Amino acid sequence: MIQEDVSDSVAWSFCSKGLFSVSSYRRCVEDLVEEHATVWHGNSPPKVEIFVWQLLRGRIMVWDILNRFGVITNDDLFCPLCERAVESMDHLFLLCPWSWSLWTSCMGWWKVNCCANRSINEWFTGWQRLSPSPKMGRAWVMLFYAAVWSIWW
Repeated sequence: MIQEDVSDSVAWSFCSKGLFSVSSYRRCVEDLVEEHATVWHGNSPPKVEIFVWQLLRGRIMVWDILNRFGVITNDDLFCPLCERAVESMDHLFLLCPWSWSLWTSCMGWWKVNCCANRSINEWFTGWQRLSPSPKMGRAWVMLFYAAVWSIWW
């Protein structure tokens, strides 16, 4: 709200008093890191972990995003793998028939059956719960990383 009798000021929105403090900054960063803490395992190359983190945050530049920014035209939007649907992150990494066949093959190696979720974020969360055994949890998550990295490349 604009008030004529009050001068402009800067306020730190992560603290109720509006004042910056190292502790409020730390809480802010911890909340962001905790949100995606399951991504950072140290079991995969850092560039793969960064890629997965960007994927789960919706920051991978696929055709539909590039189109929204005006980088490409509507004629170029189809998935390069199946050429049936617009390439979105969810389509490319999960719903594309080619990608889904990769996921079912990976699950088949471990004798796991599942149906696809609607989004890659839901798939990642569900994937962790599908682990065949607690002892295989780290390898199971690494399989997710390897699959999305392979789809991208």
